[in-house]
Amino acid sequence: MVVVLATISVASFVVLWHWAPERRGRPLETDWIPIVIALAGDGTPAFRDGDAGRAQFSDPFGVASAADGTIYVADAGVAQRIRRIAPDGTVSTLAGSERGDADGPSASSRFDTPSGIAVDAAGSVYVADTGNNAIRRISPDGVVSTLARDPELNGPVGVAIDATGRVIVADTYNDRIRAIEPDGDVLT
Repeated sequence: MVVVLATISVASFVVLWHWAPERRGRPLETDWIPIVIALAGDGTPAFRDGDAGRAQFSDPFGVASAADGTIYVADAGVAQRIRRIAPDGTVSTLAGSERGDADGPSASSRFDTPSGIAVDAAGSVYVADTGNNAIRRISPDGVVSTLARDPELNGPVGVAIDATGRVIVADTYNDRIRAIEPDGDVLT
């Protein structure tokens, strides 16, 4: 039996890394070979939605998976978009249009170097919008809003959701781990 240990982005591909569970916690044998599968992207650093093999990613950074098998990708570079890889392999844009800082409907929203990404149980997608020093939320109906931004944050890169719904942030240039409470309070 093989399970997904991690989903990572490399160059202009989004790949899966598989690991046999019976090997976890033990040193790997010298003949063990990891399996890396190109999930989406043709290897050309650009921006194109469509079939997984023809899609293009500019600078994929963060990836997160939803319970239904959808993979979300923070794609910076020339894209400045949040991309979605459906279980059937179709790549589409969830939010973002060009570099900038704008909330609102997904098609007119703007990001600046989106990096970390997470998905909560309700289907909201959270983005560490590094260049805007902000944490953004994309609701299931596609509306982008800002949860927190500078002066509390400076170069947020990582984002996760805990069991209580708090958004946990790696606040890189402040050298802190932050928590954004459901009521909007930012704690260290």
